[in-house]
Amino acid sequence: MEAKSSSAPPRKSSRIRKKIKSTVDEEDHNGRSDTEFTPAVKQRKPHALGKRKAGKLSGLLELPLDVLFEIFAHLHPADLLKMARLNKEFRKLLMHRSTIGLWKDALANVSGLPECPAAMTEIEWVNLVFSQHCHYCLSTVRTVEWTFRKRICTTCARDQLVEYNRYMYMISDPDFILAVPTRTGKKQTNYYLAEHYNAVEKEYHALETDEARAEYLKQKKAEAKDIMNHAKLCERWFQSQQMSRSDELQKLREERKAAIVKKLRDLGWGKDLDSIGRFDPRLDYLKAVKQPHRLTERVWMNIKDSVLEFMASVRQRRLQKEYKELIIARKSSAVHVFREYKNALLPMTEPIPEPPNYCAFTVIKDILNQAADVEVSEHSYADVIPLIPDLIDIWRKDIHSKLIETMQFHSVRRQSGNSLRYPFMDEDYGYDVDSDLEDRFFFDSDEEEEYQMQILLRREMSTPTAESRQQLEKKLALATTVFSCSHCDNPSINVFGFVLPLGNNCASDKPLFYPNILGLSCCTRAETYYGGPLSTDSTIRLENQIGEERRPWSCSKISIHDTFTALAGLLIKKAGLDPETATPEDMDNLGLRFACLYCKEELDDETRKEVEAEGHEIIANTRLLHVYEWREMINHHREHLKYDKEPRVLKLPVDRLQEATFRKRTNEVYRDAQAANSIWSCVHCRDLASEIAPVTIDEMKEHLAEHEIMEPELNKDYYKEFGIFDFAPPTIAVLTVP
Repeated sequence: MEAKSSSAPPRKSSRIRKKIKSTVDEEDHNGRSDTEFTPAVKQRKPHALGKRKAGKLSGLLELPLDVLFEIFAHLHPADLLKMARLNKEFRKLLMHRSTIGLWKDALANVSGLPECPAAMTEIEWVNLVFSQHCHYCLSTVRTVEWTFRKRICTTCARDQLVEYNRYMYMISDPDFILAVPTRTGKKQTNYYLAEHYNAVEKEYHALETDEARAEYLKQKKAEAKDIMNHAKLCERWFQSQQMSRSDELQKLREERKAAIVKKLRDLGWGKDLDSIGRFDPRLDYLKAVKQPHRLTERVWMNIKDSVLEFMASVRQRRLQKEYKELIIARKSSAVHVFREYKNALLPMTEPIPEPPNYCAFTVIKDILNQAADVEVSEHSYADVIPLIPDLIDIWRKDIHSKLIETMQFHSVRRQSGNSLRYPFMDEDYGYDVDSDLEDRFFFDSDEEEEYQMQILLRREMSTPTAESRQQLEKKLALATTVFSCSHCDNPSINVFGFVLPLGNNCASDKPLFYPNILGLSCCTRAETYYGGPLSTDSTIRLENQIGEERRPWSCSKISIHDTFTALAGLLIKKAGLDPETATPEDMDNLGLRFACLYCKEELDDETRKEVEAEGHEIIANTRLLHVYEWREMINHHREHLKYDKEPRVLKLPVDRLQEATFRKRTNEVYRDAQAANSIWSCVHCRDLASEIAPVTIDEMKEHLAEHEIMEPELNKDYYKEFGIFDFAPPTIAVLTVP
């Protein structure tokens, strides 16, 4: 190692020339010429220096001092500080006490900056405010500890800052905490600078008399208070500077974006720029666009490819959006043709698809999805019109099959002890979730709910107790198969504090039977957010039905109602039929009525006179009873079973009911019920965005007047939808209670 070191050439310091230059300058100031000075080191040849270019600021050194000072007076303090650190000459010049005026002038150029503290020089103040370096390790720190008048990095803060509890120092003597500046941290913790505390403590104990110490603490407390008040001013100024800087950067970003947008419009991308929606990826999200720097031609050439790549994706989305809008526009002609076909079938005796299902037929989709340059009108569907009956039959078979699957699901759930009511719970709740369900834990649409049902059915239909599809087909037509709608169970919907009324076409939690269940409006309606934007698709949008829009037919809200089913079986037995074979038509053909024995009304004097006036005989147990058709009795009696376990009904033949009817009260009930019976729909608004929900006959006449129809005709101007629930009101009968 020693031999190697001795053979190496001696290292020539790069500082030699600077030292020579400095020495020459000093000698020149003493009156000696350059020729009188002979350096002790060998001079380099001029060509050894190479072709080094002079710095841009090298000429400043040759300017007169008064010119330099005039320039420096207009600099920002941060720039003046950088000049002082440029080289030794500038440092020696700007750090001299005679140039203090330059620093004051520079500080005056900063708007709103609090005055330099008395305990600091202007140079120290500039260094604190504008030099982003830790005062202990020189690492970069962007925030200032104004209370301590230092910049402290996170690492040094662990050693320099001390957390304290105010109440611990209140019992100490003397109380040095009030004599040093303190600040509160983010978690309401208090800190002081260790060197401040140590200095106060040292100076305090250096004093000999109590009076001097007391006066010293008083002075330090006043200084600490002034420092903290000054720190608040500095903090407010610093925050305002940050906001101003943020606004300045934002302005630069906006100018850069505007310049880029102009170039893109010149290149023919204007239509694509205008198509960018509120929730689409935006141009200013690009890293190349949101930079706070002005756009130059050189910069534009560097970022042009990435910006054009983004615009290509924007154009693709625009074309897709325009094609989607074109398809929506084409649906209007398709629905117009279908409306004419549907209106020609009035009155309705079977369910017919609504626009979402009709437009989903393959033959219709093929026409709608033609190329954008193909013109589609009502004449385009001329070949489809003869196929509509077959399309409707296929659709009816499909919804019938979905209803059977709902029955399968109910059968499996009942055989499993209702554990399937909670298909997402773990085994502690009676069900072990499989991986296929875990992958789809949340269901946001009716299609996903049906997917859920299919998964459960495939797993459970293999059990020996599960009913076959053929059995369920037969069971579907029975009077004991009673459905209910989960949406109709709630008479109102609460959306963000707004209570929305239930649609008039809902079943209001009444018993539903096949085939009318296929026409339930809830099967073709979906809830929307109240106050949200309406769909642009007129085949979906319902402008006059708040919180609803059309959707493809789905029975996800339908289930078999166990209580309704039990009550239906009870009434069928009282009617003398077999619940295993009786159909709703069989019950209707019997012409029986059922009186509710829970709703007995005693006769007061006035009612007694009215009953006798109609020729009814009154004895000891004569009461007024509410008499219902069998469907209405199921719904009515369900309310009593909430409080009483045993159903109590009285079977009445039609001829017996006619003799016992209290006509005056019954007519009042029927008149009120018919006036409030919302079962009529408008032919002229059918399947349009302006379609209204079913209304009463009086409301329908008012609505048709808006169509300038003063003498409306049934099934020409208004109609009753298939599956509408026109439940009859009760008959008030004078009967003797057993």
